Amino acid sequence: MAVPVKVCPDNWVLDRRLYKKKTHGKIENTIVNNVSYCLGVDGSLFVLVEGHEEILGPGITYSEDSHDPGTREMNDDDVQLFDYESGYFHRADGSEIIENMNVPDRRKLKFDTKGVGLSMALKNLLGDS
Repeated sequence: MAVPVKVCPDNWVLDRRLYKKKTHGKIENTIVNNVSYCLGVDGSLFVLVEGHEEILGPGITYSEDSHDPGTREMNDDDVQLFDYESGYFHRADGSEIIENMNVPDRRKLKFDTKGVGLSMALKNLLGDS
């Protein structure tokens, strides 16, 4: 599990995941989403999604970051993701490459009781106390 990081005074990052999809041919399109699972100073648990898209081709150069990152409340599925081992996933299929980092593997359960992984991530915010 990622080391919790404090980002700005508004939240702490409990875990991060990177999802990257690249299609290539005459035009190359790359989409990257950084997903952060956060604890707000008000005690709320939420997911922050920041995206980037890049398109390159003959006479085309386009690059854009999502100016307004998407946020939503953490749901039961998000909570359960903390209960699984995370790893790296890569697939190349013809003109498409998918690469995901720190993604939960639902075949590798770390904790039998739902929510223990999230509880451990929250406890890690306190350090070794």
